[in-house]
Amino acid sequence: MSNNGDPDKSGLFSFVWRHSRRHQLFLLAATVASFPVLYLSLELPKYILNGALQGHATPLNRLGLHLDQTTLLMVLCLAFLVCTLANGVIKMQLSIYRGVIGERMIRRLRYKLIGQVLRFPLQRFDTVSQGEVVSMVTAEAEPLSGVMGDAFAQPVFQLGQILTIVAFLFLQNVWLGIAGIGLIPVQAYLIPRMQRYVNRLHHQRVGRVRVLSERIGESVAGVADLRQSGGTRYRLAEFSRQLGELYTIRLRIFERKFLIKFVNNSITQLTPFLFFLIGGYLVIHGQLSVGALIAALSASRDIADPWRELLTYWNQAQEASSRYDSLLEQFEAPVAPAPVVADADVPRLNGPILLRDVTVPGLGGVPLLDQVDLAIPGGSLVAIQSSDVQVRRALCDLFSGASAPSTGQVTISGLDLAGVSQAALAARIGVANSAPYLFRGTIAQNTRLPLYLEPEPSGEPSGEAAKALVEAEETANSTDRLDVSWRDGGLVGFKNDSEVDAWWLDVIEVIGRSEMLLDRALDGYLVSGQHDDLAVRVLAIREEVARCLEAEGLAAQIDRFEPNAINAGLTVGENLLYAVHHHSESESSHPGENLLTEIAGLDIAEQLLAFSIDLASTLVRAFGEVGPRHPLLRRFTTIGPELFERLRSVASKEQARDVAGMSAAERATLLSLLFNIAPSDLGTDFPAELAAAIVAARARHGARLREQAHGTFSPIEAGAYNYDLTVLENLVFGLSVAPSEATRRQIHHVLMEVVEAQGLAGALRLLVGEVRTAIAGTNLSPAVRERIGLGRALIRRPDLVLLDHAMASASEADRRAIWLRLRALLPESTIVVLEPQIAQPEDFDLVVTIRDGRLINGASRAPAPAYHASISGDLQAKVEVLSAVESFRGLKRSQIELLAYASRWMSTKAGDYVFRTGEVPDGAYVVASGSAELRWLNSLGEEELIDTILPGRLIGDLAVILGQTRMVSMIAMADLTGLRIGTREFLDIVESDITVALHLLRTVGRHLVEVGEEVITKGAYKPKQPAEASADQA
Repeated sequence: MSNNGDPDKSGLFSFVWRHSRRHQLFLLAATVASFPVLYLSLELPKYILNGALQGHATPLNRLGLHLDQTTLLMVLCLAFLVCTLANGVIKMQLSIYRGVIGERMIRRLRYKLIGQVLRFPLQRFDTVSQGEVVSMVTAEAEPLSGVMGDAFAQPVFQLGQILTIVAFLFLQNVWLGIAGIGLIPVQAYLIPRMQRYVNRLHHQRVGRVRVLSERIGESVAGVADLRQSGGTRYRLAEFSRQLGELYTIRLRIFERKFLIKFVNNSITQLTPFLFFLIGGYLVIHGQLSVGALIAALSASRDIADPWRELLTYWNQAQEASSRYDSLLEQFEAPVAPAPVVADADVPRLNGPILLRDVTVPGLGGVPLLDQVDLAIPGGSLVAIQSSDVQVRRALCDLFSGASAPSTGQVTISGLDLAGVSQAALAARIGVANSAPYLFRGTIAQNTRLPLYLEPEPSGEPSGEAAKALVEAEETANSTDRLDVSWRDGGLVGFKNDSEVDAWWLDVIEVIGRSEMLLDRALDGYLVSGQHDDLAVRVLAIREEVARCLEAEGLAAQIDRFEPNAINAGLTVGENLLYAVHHHSESESSHPGENLLTEIAGLDIAEQLLAFSIDLASTLVRAFGEVGPRHPLLRRFTTIGPELFERLRSVASKEQARDVAGMSAAERATLLSLLFNIAPSDLGTDFPAELAAAIVAARARHGARLREQAHGTFSPIEAGAYNYDLTVLENLVFGLSVAPSEATRRQIHHVLMEVVEAQGLAGALRLLVGEVRTAIAGTNLSPAVRERIGLGRALIRRPDLVLLDHAMASASEADRRAIWLRLRALLPESTIVVLEPQIAQPEDFDLVVTIRDGRLINGASRAPAPAYHASISGDLQAKVEVLSAVESFRGLKRSQIELLAYASRWMSTKAGDYVFRTGEVPDGAYVVASGSAELRWLNSLGEEELIDTILPGRLIGDLAVILGQTRMVSMIAMADLTGLRIGTREFLDIVESDITVALHLLRTVGRHLVEVGEEVITKGAYKPKQPAEASADQA
């Protein structure tokens, strides 16, 4: 590790001294300065006993002062109190300062460890789990804080106290001094040696906790698979064993630790015995005063505390040093220098890409890339075919500079990637795959992450920000501010946020689904203070929206807000207030006690209560048995379980219809119901008399009621944008009452045309950026995550775009359209598409196929596999054959290797049957070379051709899964070589791996749909086709 603030491999104390030398020297000086005060606090009790109480020093005449015995006692006691308080204050301040130093050092250490993690080669994370790293940086590093602060001052302070007390004892009497320190060498010899064993146990405990953290993190991440596969009991047994081992180690630590404590305390308690024996003898023979003996006894008790602290420090220091060394071992990995630069002159990387004799090793000794030489022209659209996920990932890592080959060289535009800074690579190269990682935040923050290269220049911070900056500098942390905007540092070339927004809209068009984003934006909300300009533009086109809806005959499908009418889409309470409740999910729909009390006092209260009683009784009758969590109740109302139970309680009473006899709480419960249901959700006409009364009460009391709501409702005003209504509701100034989904879609379509024509579509599409993202984007669908990942790769206007099976969830046609639109968007950039198979090679300037780690002619088919003498070579040949099967595309390499291990080579001569109709399935077959035909017996008993089987086809899988006899025959038309996966082996793999089973189910289902479409297109009905043939059509 470098000396640039990195953890020091020479040891913990070297690291502390190197980065806190100045503070440690100050702490040492302050510690030494405290010793005179300590000595004075030891000396004063002797003067109080001998001088003041026994009268040996009274009356006292010094410096013109005359002190009698009582006054001298008061002065000495006061001086003792001052010394005691001063000594306590000094200890407190020294402890605080030591704590500050410790926290600064642990902050420095953690920052450097996190920096090391972010600079690890990607392969390092294949062997280090997330839980392991988190545990080491947080929990394991935490105890080091105390030792770092105490590293030098604590032993000096405690040793200084001991020496001061010992000096005091020797000044009283030599024999007392010897008695005070006589047992210290025994403790100094025994305790550290006993502690070494405890430190070794602590080291073992840390390792076991690390493994436990990893397993817990793994179990949490895969909890769904654990439940589905029934592995919970086995995993709990593993945890039980690990916890048992941890318990055993901790038990040994406790036993040895308390043994050390017993030995230490026993030796310590021998010291008073020696004082009483030796000191008493000296007092009896007149060689020592009683006051001196008492002071010595007091001092001997005082010496126990610093000695105990010194031993504790020694033990903690040994454990911390061991922990520190263990941490450094885990973070020792080859790391490349990662200069963070912001230089607009970084070279462009849209030139030729050259791979010279590149080799990348894989697991099991089989290379992923084996002495590959490849030249890709700059600015071209290139396709690389490989069915091996690991091979495609290795190529992406090579092209992006994320990893280096074991041998060979990778250059772009004549530059060796090993010498290009990480900042330049990140700015010039965009990478997208089928499983991008999203961080907690928003879609915009995730998409624009490549643009956050440096903070905008700003003035000097003040107040707390200035203090935080000083602390960051003190601990060698980043001094970049997060309270300012961040920019691309000139590497990408955007001048302002408007240019970024315009480019993002272009990227959205490339990715597709821009209409979907606009459609969703109409149902979204603007944020006050953030979208005020957009809100003004929305208000400006209201009249145009109304005109277009009228022209399309849709105006009647909008219930517009009118001050003198009820709106059926608002709740009864919102109609009364003529305001909309805040839409925030964090706010309860309960209107508040003050508002309910105010409504209860209105002249309309009796009518509202009568309506609520009737409604509550109806709801209880309808949902009383199914409960308040029934989806119908949640669909039409916002009534929660608690309110429903209160309504049930009120409605069940015999006097429920007697409004006058109700308590205030019961009235509040009934009135709160009015804020949880809208007239349109009643299923019947809203009472006209009550509607008129509500409108009249609104005019008289609406303003006062809104005031009592304390800002939880937004008033509806014709000339103002309401941020608690959706964009669509603001555009139409009302609520949709469309009777069908088709009508609702018509309304959306009209509004989308209007906002497109008025130039608001782009700004509304950008609202998608404010959608929240959970950790890893788990709140979003895989398809949405893929689009965000592709957007993140393109937002930087890259010179090189790497698409590793990106947009995997999209259809082949959609992906092809994206590639072609991307070519038009970035005409000068090099675009490399890595896919298992390319259906339209004519779209690309160059098509490359990689198989068995080597380049082959992209237009040729793989040669028939040979039988290999070596086990690893044979397995690799099987993997290549299985990887070419469409049904297995998308499976992990480990899953394909498992299938390969279970498969056996087979060969059939031309004209021979592979299997016949009516046979019991002996397995599923994969054709590697040659060809065959599938035939079935028609009603005349003659064999009729169903399909021709070429290499790369899986045959017979459904018969194996369903356990049915063969319904077709398979006959070799040319010498055929392939693999057979036995029935039992195939079922074991499918039943034990839900991913494989689900993948096969999707593939078969897609084929069945394609067969059905083909039959419909041809307009001909065929007899019921065998399952095996259906699975392999298309």
